[in-house]
Amino acid sequence: MNQSNADIRKTIGARIRRERIKRGLTIEKLAEKLDISPSFLGCVERGERSLSIENLVHISEFFSVTIDSLVKKIKSDSSRLEEMSLLIKELDDNQYRTVYKIAQTAKDHLKNSGYND
Repeated sequence: MNQSNADIRKTIGARIRRERIKRGLTIEKLAEKLDISPSFLGCVERGERSLSIENLVHISEFFSVTIDSLVKKIKSDSSRLEEMSLLIKELDDNQYRTVYKIAQTAKDHLKNSGYND
């Protein structure tokens, strides 16, 4: 079933708010960094206004997330891979190996505990 325009705006807004809060940014600070007005950003976060493609790209790059992660209801395998790639791209070899071992251990634990979310 397709999402309505209002649902899409609300999804994008909520995800932008989540990323902003996760990074400890106020609406004013994020708006300044994105070169948009705080009132417009507030409207976007509430799902009242739409972003241009250019602003959506700028926000996804600023947060180092995929556009899919801001827009889609369900993440595709390719967007998951891209998201993980963005997460680990700046790690050195030792950090990468550590993150890989942690991820493998977490995956095994979830599989063995029957976690199904």
